[in-house]
Amino acid sequence: MSRIFSVLLLFVTGAQLMAQSDTTALATDRPTQTASAFVMSKGSVQIETGFSIARTKLGFDGFEEVTSDFITLNSTQLRFGVSKNLELLFSQSLVKSRINGGAFEGSRDTELVPTAVGARIRLFDMNERGGPQVAILATVAGGAFSDLETGTSIELRFNFQHDLGSGLSLGYNVGSNFNGLTDAFNGVITTVLGYQASEKVSLFAELFLIMPELERTFLQTDFGILYLVNSNLQIDVFAGLGVTDLTPDSAFGAGISLRIPRK
Repeated sequence: MSRIFSVLLLFVTGAQLMAQSDTTALATDRPTQTASAFVMSKGSVQIETGFSIARTKLGFDGFEEVTSDFITLNSTQLRFGVSKNLELLFSQSLVKSRINGGAFEGSRDTELVPTAVGARIRLFDMNERGGPQVAILATVAGGAFSDLETGTSIELRFNFQHDLGSGLSLGYNVGSNFNGLTDAFNGVITTVLGYQASEKVSLFAELFLIMPELERTFLQTDFGILYLVNSNLQIDVFAGLGVTDLTPDSAFGAGISLRIPRK
C-alpha cells in the first residue's frame, strides 16, 4: 500500500504543478455525504480521494470488548466537466474489514467495491432573491472491477446549496436509491451546515439519513475541517458518530481534492 500511496502522491503533486489557476470556488463532494450542487466548469477535471475507518462495538467476549472496523483504504472519485450544465463522474473504493478481540479476531482480504458512474446536471443557479443552487445527480453502481456481490444499484438525488450570508452555507440532498441485491428502495436525506472561518479554513456539521424499505432507519452525524491550500487544492479531516443502532459508533477520515482546470 505504501507504493500505491507514493504513486498517488507523485501524481497529485505533478498534476498540481501543471494546473492553472481557476477563479471559481472549489466545490467538492467529499468528505460529507451531501453531494455538491455545483457542476464543474467545462474541460476541468477533479480528483477527490481519501481514507476512513468506521468502528462498531459488537459486545464482549468474557471481559474483552469486541469491535469491528470497516476500513476504506482509498475512496476515489473522478469528475469531468463536459459543459456548463453537465459533468460526468467515476468512483471506486478499496476496502477491508477486521474484528478486534474475541474468538474471531482477524482481518478480511482487501476488496474493491462496485464501480459507480454517474452524471450531475445543473438545473438552477443561486439568485439574489434567496433561491438555491440546484442540480440533479444520477449514479449507477455494478459489478465491474468489484470483488463484492452486491447487484446493480441506482441512485437519484436532488442537490441544493443556499448561501445564508456571514460565511454560512446550507446544503442538502433529497433522493432515493434502488438496491439490486435486495430489490428494495431506500430514501436518502442529507443536510450539511458550513461556516467559512477564514479565507483558507471552513468548518461543517452534517446529518445523513437513510430510510430503508426493509430495515430500520440509518442516521449518522459527522463534522470536520476543510483547508484550502490554494484555489485548486483542498485538504479535509472529519469524524463521525452513529445515532441509530445500524450505524457505526464512530468514524474518522481524511483526504484531498485536486482540481485540474482546462488549459
